[in-house]
Amino acid sequence: MREYKNLQRLLIIIFLLLSIVPLSLVTYLSYERSRNSLYKSITKNLTQIAKDKASSINNWIFERVTDAKVISKSPWIREALEHPRLPKSANGGQAQIPHSLHAELTHHLKLVKENYGYYDELFILDIYGNFVIGTGGEEENKSDRDYFINARNGMPVVTDIRESESTGKPTMLISHSIRDKYNKVVGVLVERIKLDLISKIMREIKVGKTGESYLLNKEGYFLTESKFEPDCVLKKKVSTEGYENCIQYHQGVGEYIDYRGRPVLGSYLWMPERKWCLMVEQDVHEAFSQISTLRNTTIGICLATIVLVIGASLILSGRIINILKKKDDELAIKTKELLRTEKLSAAGKLAAGIAHEIGNPLAGIINCVKLISRELGKESKKVSKYLTSIEREAMRCAKTIRDFLNFTRESELKIGEVHINQVIEDTLLLITPQCASQKVIIDKELDTIPTIAADGVQLGQAFTNIILNSLSAMPGGGKLRIQTLEKDKHIEIVFSDTGTGIKEEDMGKIFEPFFTTKREGTGLGLLVVYDIIDKHDGSIRVESEVGKGTKFTIRLPICQRF
Repeated sequence: MREYKNLQRLLIIIFLLLSIVPLSLVTYLSYERSRNSLYKSITKNLTQIAKDKASSINNWIFERVTDAKVISKSPWIREALEHPRLPKSANGGQAQIPHSLHAELTHHLKLVKENYGYYDELFILDIYGNFVIGTGGEEENKSDRDYFINARNGMPVVTDIRESESTGKPTMLISHSIRDKYNKVVGVLVERIKLDLISKIMREIKVGKTGESYLLNKEGYFLTESKFEPDCVLKKKVSTEGYENCIQYHQGVGEYIDYRGRPVLGSYLWMPERKWCLMVEQDVHEAFSQISTLRNTTIGICLATIVLVIGASLILSGRIINILKKKDDELAIKTKELLRTEKLSAAGKLAAGIAHEIGNPLAGIINCVKLISRELGKESKKVSKYLTSIEREAMRCAKTIRDFLNFTRESELKIGEVHINQVIEDTLLLITPQCASQKVIIDKELDTIPTIAADGVQLGQAFTNIILNSLSAMPGGGKLRIQTLEKDKHIEIVFSDTGTGIKEEDMGKIFEPFFTTKREGTGLGLLVVYDIIDKHDGSIRVESEVGKGTKFTIRLPICQRF
């Protein structure tokens, strides 16, 4: 009796070691590979957002400098500075010009301000820094201001964002020299920029629900409004790790605690022209939500497989021992040695290939079940029932893991000249028998379209997955309509079925890994479709109504790369 128990315990231990340990290791390595790929994609996206925003801001400021250059050459501005007037002194107060002319020139300047829409105020200074005309109130003498001195010396000036001497509010000034017909500097045009426009540029690109982007000066003070702390410009100072790294290393991305005390994934970029730090941040939880989903799914698959393996090992070992106990001593010893030899042989083959193929442990399970079924014959219908159930579930688990590993392997596109209509015809050639058996009618409307540069094999796989998905939605028969057409320098491929449709709450999940509403599905088919179309620089749109059907529209660019 003790020998039987020891044998059962030994079989369970060997079975678990040869299946669960390699399975867990390969699953972990697959998860790490996928996680690293997602992490690189997420950080690359944040870095690109920072670069795009920096480029947008620099271009916007350059345009305002160009505006100043154009406005300063206007004839009516020269007229304001060249008209005879009586200044109080070389550095005295406001230059005097006739009231009618002053009103007319002021009107011109206000029109410029309204038409451009980028400025809080525009005003003109004479060569001594005296106020001549402007869109606001009279300004004090600016002869000692850096933006006046440098502009008078012929250099366009863009000041930092700072507190205005006149209004006491944050402002940014752009000044440009005004020259007469002899190219002599006769005054300076000054633009007070609307800072809310710079903040608007920073808000244009969304970074999820918790993300934001903002500017800091070299001292760490906010230069644009914060999404979470309004009215912070030049009032709140930031001293986060991201800001310190920006000052020191000028560019990078990483995790740190933001000014609110929350963990974020941030990308930072130094803007040397302005000496500003551009920060793009998103809460870590939201930024890595895809990785969390992948982790949870991987753990779920691994745990489900482990439970199945443990259950199978307990059932198989228990049944084997019960059968052996019914035999006589001699037969029991021979049977025991035979089973041990078979088990060790299967375990040896399993160990030889376990490092390369995760499905082998489950294949060993299935083979053992079939072997035992043949050994038992019809002696026990109940045992056969259990073994059939184990075999079916093990094969299902093996398919799930195989699909999972196929998805994690990255495959390069093999670009060639592809005719989409031919790819569809080849795909339907393989699926037509299944359509006929399900009483699904195929309606083709294939327009005359140009060839494109693509990977025909991978596109065929994508089309196959969509068609199979439609067939599964029409178990009682229906109609599948396939259309191709050329539109806006793109090829459009439309798959419309009359199936059960997709629930509204599931529409946002259909391209997520492992999401499926089918009992036998793995939830990877549409994700593979999305990945293939995305690698071809294409797009996919889904429209569905429960009870009426679903339409998939794929757009692929027409480009000659072959």
